[in-house]
Amino acid sequence: MRLTRVKEKVHLNHRHAVAISAIEVDRILVATGRLPNVESLTLEATGIKSTKKGVTVDEYQRTSNKPVYAAGDISGQEKFTHAA
Repeated sequence: MRLTRVKEKVHLNHRHAVAISAIEVDRILVATGRLPNVESLTLEATGIKSTKKGVTVDEYQRTSNKPVYAAGDISGQEKFTHAA
């Protein structure tokens, strides 16, 4: 994963299998920890679904609010550093 700042945006390049995908975002939230703590985020107001395991994502790390991505321990997937 590579982040590049371009003016007011952040470009995120990610290698997935043999393909490289790129997205442009306004902000990136980086959090640490092993237990998802989503209760105070008011995700329901944004249309983002979550469970006790964390934010629900698809195979591309997109949440139920498609312009919003979640990665790492909060995504409810593997709890390994290299997977995050």
